[in-house]
Amino acid sequence: MDQRLAYLLPRRLLNYVGSLHLCLALTLICTARPVHAEGGYVYVTQWGTEGTGNGQFVNLKAVAADGNGNVYVAEGEQYAGGGGCRVQKFTATGGYITQWGDYLCPPGPGHFPSGAFGVATDGLGNVYVTDSGAHDNADCFARVQRFTSTGAFTELYGGWYYGGRITLDRSGNVYFLHWQPGLSSLELLVFTNGLPGGPTQRWSLQEGSGDGQFYEVQLDNGVAIDGSGNVYISDPGNGRIQKFTGTGTFVTKWGSPGTGDGQFDSPDDVATDAGGNVYVVDRGNSRIQKFTGAGTFITKWGSPGTGNGEFRNPVGLAIDGSGDVYVADSGNNRIQEFAPDATPTMRETWGGVKARYHSGPATRDK
Repeated sequence: MDQRLAYLLPRRLLNYVGSLHLCLALTLICTARPVHAEGGYVYVTQWGTEGTGNGQFVNLKAVAADGNGNVYVAEGEQYAGGGGCRVQKFTATGGYITQWGDYLCPPGPGHFPSGAFGVATDGLGNVYVTDSGAHDNADCFARVQRFTSTGAFTELYGGWYYGGRITLDRSGNVYFLHWQPGLSSLELLVFTNGLPGGPTQRWSLQEGSGDGQFYEVQLDNGVAIDGSGNVYISDPGNGRIQKFTGTGTFVTKWGSPGTGDGQFDSPDDVATDAGGNVYVVDRGNSRIQKFTGAGTFITKWGSPGTGNGEFRNPVGLAIDGSGDVYVADSGNNRIQEFAPDATPTMRETWGGVKARYHSGPATRDK
């Protein structure tokens, strides 16, 4: 054997063995495992264009989802030549099913003077609709009406100057928020014995910037209830969300005017999911923000525009049983649907350092 070759072989063998040990060590230290995206949402579909035909929209106000995969959309009044003032029902993917409502005043059952404003569903398939009310005629003041899922009228309660948003808790109790312009305040009415029995609770929410107060009160305050009975109300004038117990005791608040995470420009409608998370339509910032029930920021999506996942004057949102989010994108005359992003990514851990196979630098474990 060549003397030089005899010298090199042991060295190459040692190098090979050393490399093998290194690989074994890295196998123990370095692991690759799939993880889910952290709180993101992906665009699913959209439907709607401007107009008064089936599946078209004017002056979108609110959206709701029931337990059977149906979506209900409330439209306000179209001030130039009629239209709107109705509720349309769709499948979860936007297939048109039916509609009901008009702008007649004095109103009979099923009419929405000055337009439908809020819509919500209960666990029995009933649909609750509020209207803005025609304020120049006491016979046409705002009301809450209940319908079957096909639009058949069942009961109502009303007589308020301005109607606002509506939601229900898991027990089927109705929470209706309306504006009292003469008193510069909001009032939240709670119905626990059906609508004809009248409200069993009345919360008077005064104007101001203190805890439990609301600034520049209008009709755009959203209201939502979580599974524990906590009540969340948006406060557009103060750029924040306020949380109350089910009997009206102030709990906490979060948010301030701005464009950062957890900040708002005219927060509008709010909704909760089965996990107690809170979703907020950040109307002026053309986005949706998601928080824990304590107000900790989780994620956000959306930006101004007309493309998929972009918004112009979003005003309402709803969460279905699968966690999909439906957004009433008023300026674009459409409903957009989003789903939680379950796309797995790959994550490697090198000792105490994690590197992910997606955009962004490596992050170190804490």
